[in-house]
Amino acid sequence: MLYSLDVLGVEDRGEDDQLDVYTEFNETIVRDKEGRYQVNVPWIPGAQLTETNEIQSKKRLRSVTKKLNQDLGLKTEYRNIVAQQVEKGIIERVPGEPTGSRVFYMPHKPVVKSSATTTKVRMVFDASAKPNPLARSVNECMYKGPPLQPLLWDILIRARIAPNLLIGDIQQAFLQVGLKPEDRDAFRFVFELIDGTEEQFRFTRIPFGAEASPFLLGATL
Repeated sequence: MLYSLDVLGVEDRGEDDQLDVYTEFNETIVRDKEGRYQVNVPWIPGAQLTETNEIQSKKRLRSVTKKLNQDLGLKTEYRNIVAQQVEKGIIERVPGEPTGSRVFYMPHKPVVKSSATTTKVRMVFDASAKPNPLARSVNECMYKGPPLQPLLWDILIRARIAPNLLIGDIQQAFLQVGLKPEDRDAFRFVFELIDGTEEQFRFTRIPFGAEASPFLLGATL
């Protein structure tokens, strides 16, 4: 039988500290000039990134590129994802100097789901990757944050009681919430938009796959 660590009382923070994360979030969230919310990552004090994982990310990119070269259709779709995200401002090319104290490169790969009705190819990032067993991943440097999503049981009860039920969906919800500039370099990645030319990008929005992203999205909503 499998048990959740939460059930056993093993958590990354105590209850009071979890509330501190939420309090700090509410004190630091802002809106940019376009009206988009921008947030800070809840970093663990003293948990520093001693290595950037750049070399390992480049190695994994080359491995992914070899596989993409065997499926040119998938390769084109994968490149289109990055090109469109640059155009929409979801990601940006890395500046000459970091805008924050943390720099980390996340490996990535395409995940294909043919049965999906909308997005059949997704770009999946590994924020838990480590340059070596003794180093920290970027996920290990941030708090997960308190759970904010309502319990499924509560949703089912309310759905049966209410006379009307409204269901909605936010397209690419995580990518609608902005990252403040001081945290963006912690979510870099390497990519080839042109064969043989490696470029470096970083997220301007909260990436799916980061430990704190579900909390940051839920708290923003």
